[in-house]
Amino acid sequence: MTSARRLTLSLLIALTALALGAVTATAQNLSNPGEFTVDIEMPGNKGGDAMEPDCDRELGPELALQGGTAKCTMRQTAKGETAVGTVANQTLVTTTGDAGFGSGTMTRTCDFDMQATMDVTFIAGGGNPRMKMNGTVTMVCSWTMSFQDAASSSLAGTMELNAKMAQNDLENQSAQGADIEMTMKVYVTAGTGLFEGYVGSGELDQQQAMSLLGGGGSSGGGPSGGGSSGGGQQGSGSLTVEQLSAICNVLAQMPGGPTTCNEQTALSACQTAAVRGQSAALDSACTAAGRAGRSTRQTAGGDPMTLKLKKAAGQVRIVSPLPKVGAKGGAAKVTAKTKVLIVATKGAKCTIRTQRGVLGTATSKDSAKRTVVRPKRGAWTGAKWIKATCKLDGKSFSSPKVRVKG
Repeated sequence: MTSARRLTLSLLIALTALALGAVTATAQNLSNPGEFTVDIEMPGNKGGDAMEPDCDRELGPELALQGGTAKCTMRQTAKGETAVGTVANQTLVTTTGDAGFGSGTMTRTCDFDMQATMDVTFIAGGGNPRMKMNGTVTMVCSWTMSFQDAASSSLAGTMELNAKMAQNDLENQSAQGADIEMTMKVYVTAGTGLFEGYVGSGELDQQQAMSLLGGGGSSGGGPSGGGSSGGGQQGSGSLTVEQLSAICNVLAQMPGGPTTCNEQTALSACQTAAVRGQSAALDSACTAAGRAGRSTRQTAGGDPMTLKLKKAAGQVRIVSPLPKVGAKGGAAKVTAKTKVLIVATKGAKCTIRTQRGVLGTATSKDSAKRTVVRPKRGAWTGAKWIKATCKLDGKSFSSPKVRVKG
């Protein structure tokens, strides 16, 4: 063999080894792809507004200064609500060398129901209130995310949350409001591109902003203009104690200023261009109040989602019926006509069984959409649990059992 041929052969062997090494490294990285940064609205939270509780006492600077307890209720629901956001994974940008993983889109469609009661106690003279909360939250979503990498990679699956809430779920508490922390279980039913053949699971942490004295909204409309955020709506409860004090102090020093100052006086002054034009200090105080109160979480660039992936034939999740939070025995209530909703890898032929036999069958047409399984006549009679078993390309995979009660 000539030197030239040996050199060519050696070069081919080296390049082949390098390519195989890159593929192996990519496969290893995809099993633990690193943190995804997700920026998408919570269900029932169109426009990014903070949630405002309904209380038996007005939440305003007066209550904060005088002290007292307000008993509040909160309810937020959504049915089939779709939101579109962004997703990025800088770890994959580094490990694959493809900048396309730094720019992606997430679409999420959810059913959501959160309800809670809360006591908010202010101490006379100001300061942050004490909050005591009890409630429940149920969230079932289907989702997809796609990237702009060379392989047009994507993932699809479900997000699920069915839990109680308490005061230890409240973060960033202040007189302006708080953030309700929610950790959702994430399941991957299918992938394309570099994620082809992968399924898995993980978690997504998100927060729902809650406004008390008008500061919890993420849009920050405030008294300085426009905006319809929960934290910036005009009217009672729109200013914090500090904001009201700053505006009133300026008004008191202005010629012809009001002899008494309350929230309505302050808001009126901030909304009147002629009044604001008389004082740069007033303009500054009103502008500062309008900017205050943005949710630190919602403006931090996104929420963390972690996934563990593996090669498998597919995955299936039962998303309805589900037991209500705190239901006795953890069983979902069903009737003779209750339909079963599943999310499964596209093309999978799935059978829903009870301990008595087959309840129904269906084929998944989309890895990110719900498939309806209609029960056979009498199939729910005596059922204690249901389980989905699917087949795809000659391989089987199953869901966990869901307990049911007729």
